[in-house]
Amino acid sequence: MSHLRRVTYIHAPFETVYATAHDPKHWSDWYVGVSEERELEVGLGGSTHLMVGTPFPLTQKVLDDHLAKTEARWTTTTEGDAEIAEVGTSCRLLMLSSEQDWLYRPQDGETEVAVALDFTVPDWLADADRELVERIEAECLEQSLDNLRRLCETNH
Repeated sequence: MSHLRRVTYIHAPFETVYATAHDPKHWSDWYVGVSEERELEVGLGGSTHLMVGTPFPLTQKVLDDHLAKTEARWTTTTEGDAEIAEVGTSCRLLMLSSEQDWLYRPQDGETEVAVALDFTVPDWLADADRELVERIEAECLEQSLDNLRRLCETNH
């Protein structure tokens, strides 16, 4: 299992950041690779969505979803067989089983966003490919957090 941990600070109210990040209609605005919402079901139990416009046989289950005055948390698991899909003529996408834990806390007029992403890289990948997948996942998470920051700060 691979583990990523990232923390960022967004100069926007806690409620704004959580509402933007939590709303599936906004996921394609900031989360790298997620296509616009199509018949997305949200809530405890599960959801369905597309990655870069391609449907994948993945099951996403929401394990924790709460909003309080001092913090909000959203925890999900995504399960499915690791699979490579062709996206266009020159792009392939590897779907990974994962668990994501998003924690939001107000901090002196801004919002701290802490993310823990644990994902399984298939054993059948060569070590060099595994390292590449881990690096790409880290870059995607960092870009997604940067996109969320810009979206929330611009709309604030």
